[in-house]
Amino acid sequence: MRQIQVHVPFSSGPYTAVFTLDTASVEQWDEFSHAVAGIVGSVEFPSPAGAEGQSG
Repeated sequence: MRQIQVHVPFSSGPYTAVFTLDTASVEQWDEFSHAVAGIVGSVEFPSPAGAEGQSG
């Protein structure tokens, strides 16, 4: 059994996104861990509409 868990703090507030993958397929672990890395690497926190230039 393998598990990876990644905590990504939101840039806009006191929140955290948690990505977790559990698998019993140890033979596939390299593929799964690369997939999770790609997913986590694609997380973006766009500014809310109209928030550009506002201080606050």
